[in-house]
Amino acid sequence: MKQKKAIVFFSAGLGDAVLLIPLVKQLKKQGFWVAGFFNSAHPCEDIFAEINLLDEIISKKNKPQKFFFLFFNCLKYNKAFINYFASNRKNLLWASFLAKELFVNKKINSFLWTLLKFKINYIEPIKNIHDGQQNLNLLQSNTTVSLQDFHINFPTNKINTLPYPFIAVQISTGNNKFIYKNWPVNYWIDFLKLVLKQYPEKKIVLLGDENEVNISAKIIQELNNSVISLIGKTSVLEAMNVLHESEFFIGLDGGLMHLAAALKKPTFTIWGPSSISLYGYEKFSPLHKCVSLNLTCNPCSAWINANHTKAQSPETCPDHACIQQLMPQDAFNQFIQYVNLLPAHAN
Repeated sequence: MKQKKAIVFFSAGLGDAVLLIPLVKQLKKQGFWVAGFFNSAHPCEDIFAEINLLDEIISKKNKPQKFFFLFFNCLKYNKAFINYFASNRKNLLWASFLAKELFVNKKINSFLWTLLKFKINYIEPIKNIHDGQQNLNLLQSNTTVSLQDFHINFPTNKINTLPYPFIAVQISTGNNKFIYKNWPVNYWIDFLKLVLKQYPEKKIVLLGDENEVNISAKIIQELNNSVISLIGKTSVLEAMNVLHESEFFIGLDGGLMHLAAALKKPTFTIWGPSSISLYGYEKFSPLHKCVSLNLTCNPCSAWINANHTKAQSPETCPDHACIQQLMPQDAFNQFIQYVNLLPAHAN
């Protein structure tokens, strides 16, 4: 009997790629041969090449490559899966050439949608559930997502030259483009000083891309020898190795948080306008702590069930109080409680 084939579209950043892992794993459990179609500007395919989860990695970066691939793989796949962040006319068109059935959770108001409706299975999103579950629901099964469904096996034969023990920290997120998610730099300095005073034997290793170099300079100056900055100096795979070797991760709602969780590392994260219930991992395990003021206007940043009582989007918020008013001492108090609980949940 010919093996069933599925293709999953990866069209956003690192976080979205991790959030699609439960879907890929469940497809494999159901006996599918699974391909990943990567057309994001972010090198998400590097992760999957390293962890050996997908059966095929398709990364076509220019139009001739894409059209050549489509021509020779027409209807090769039984099913194509396109989540919210991959749902656009281009992906819908490509998927219609590649697969016999399409599974999507976002409707596109276009003639193309109407034309392809005979092969599209629209899965209605459900409010107040995790994004990993939203992706898993594309399979139309009753499977409930768990923390283990996000976990990946990372090779352990990497060489590490960093001092033990160390904490991996990212002080910015979204390539420093989504300022409304970012905690003020002086808050980070005060918070990390408190952490290092409490745990003087530990080092801080800063991770991030080259867009975050400038905002890290002040932290490096203030914390001096207690900080090692790898901002702008690592590939995705090198950052994965650092996360894998760290004790735990401190940061924000961003790709490295999702990657740390996938690598089975505890995470302590500062949240502003984003939806914790949609993107966070706190609901799965005490190993993951999300710190938020939980203002009545939260969350205004979510693709489903966003709160627009104060602003139509986080970009238009007049004060970003959810992140600006979260004080370092308050975050540190929660951090101490979190660290003290870690040994009880280590396994």
